[in-house]
This record gives sequence, structure tokens and C-alpha cells, in this order.
Amino acid sequence: MGVIGGGSASSLLTSCSSDNKKESKVRLKEPGSYYVPELPDIAPDGKELRAGVIGCGGRGSGAAINFLNAAKGVTIVALGDVFEDRVNGLADKLKKEKGIDIPVEKRFVGLDAYKHVIDSDLDIIIECTPPYFRPQHFEYAVQKNKHCFLEKPMFVDAVGYRKVVATAKQAQAKK
Repeated sequence: MGVIGGGSASSLLTSCSSDNKKESKVRLKEPGSYYVPELPDIAPDGKELRAGVIGCGGRGSGAAINFLNAAKGVTIVALGDVFEDRVNGLADKLKKEKGIDIPVEKRFVGLDAYKHVIDSDLDIIIECTPPYFRPQHFEYAVQKNKHCFLEKPMFVDAVGYRKVVATAKQAQAKK
């Protein structure tokens, strides 16, 4: 390996040294004057939120519990997944750990389960399906005026990227 260009190695190395006379000695903050904000354990009280979870596997289950632990006045009212055992598994977990009973008629199974969850009476969608499906689900949720939380990665290809960006612009226009 080497350095491309003219000049000597000593001039290259000395230009990076701390002995450089042009180096500024100005500090951004004086020692001991740093501000550390107080971080609350949960969000402050606000509007009650009803959520639906799309994708009830490992990450969906974790996101559901994270959502419920994040604030008071939040609940989950609908679940959807391609696999029935995952929907029922998350419903059982919510009942056992959080005392939330998801009725059978609000547990949706199949490739169109996301539509049924989004069409339910809720405020926010927690989207935890595999990333290939997220752009399509996000687009449908925005059409139905639902707020969305999308796990990352939100897409896996250029087509998904363009769909998510276009849908986000539509969501911003709708406010």
C-alpha cells in the first residue's frame, strides 16, 4: 500500500499531528456543564389509542408488549397474521400478561388479514409482517386514514422503496 500523490511522507504525517499550530483549542462545553434530560419510563397521559397488530410472530408479539408498556390508556383491539397459531398465540399472551381479551371475531387469519385489521375500529397499526408485505399494507392503511408504525426494514427492493416513499407523501398531505 502507498500514498498516491507528490510530496514526502513526513509532510503527510505531520499534517495530521496534534502539534499543528492551526488547531483550535475551543471547547464546545465546559467540563461539568452537560445537560442530561430526564427520561420518563412511560409516555405522558394523552388520548387513548386502540391498536391493531399485523404480523403476530416473534417481533409482532414483542412490539405489542412494547406498545402496551409505553403508555397508559393504550390497548390492542385486533390481530392479524397469515397463520392462525400465531394470532391465537399472541391473543393468549395478551390475555395472560396484560389482561387484554381479543375476541375471536377480531382475530384475522390469511393473506388478507391485514385489511380486516385495518378496517377495524382502531387508531394505529403496528405492522410487523415480513418486509416484503409492508409497502402494500402501509398503502392500504394510509388509504383508510390510519396511523402506522412499521418495523424496519420497511421494504426489500426498489419497488417497495418507491411505494413507501409515495405513500408517506400521501400520508403527509392528509396530515
